Amino acid sequence: MSGVSAERLERQRQRVATLERRVEQARSRAQDATPGDGDPGVLSGVRRRPNVKAERRRYAAYDNESILIADLALERIYLASLEQEAAREAADAASQAAVDLAAIEPGNLVRSRHGWHRVVRVNAKTVAVETPWSWTERIPLDAILEVRAT
Repeated sequence: MSGVSAERLERQRQRVATLERRVEQARSRAQDATPGDGDPGVLSGVRRRPNVKAERRRYAAYDNESILIADLALERIYLASLEQEAAREAADAASQAAVDLAAIEPGNLVRSRHGWHRVVRVNAKTVAVETPWSWTERIPLDAILEVRAT
């Protein structure tokens, strides 16, 4: 992942705000298209003379409102995921700044974004860690978030 930029986060917030305004406009249009003043006979669509054009306009207003509400819900979910990712990246960067790479020795525990691992070997650019299988995996030194001595 390349990370969440502040510009990307702000664009998404603006997109959500724009959709919220559009939903409010669509809601008022749908309420204006609804016939009657609370008369259940009129509200149900029963008319003395059918008016196909008016019914199409009314249902189009309802459809437009429901589509915008669904789009807004998806954009809010996407905004929440971007905010969570940005918070996680900020926390990882803060904890990574506090890591003393000189303290990494074989047998110590290191934490990456995937969890804790036992160090097998320390190289110039990577750390080899144990896996449940017969091989080791390498973690770059800049991906280490925390070090603990055992």
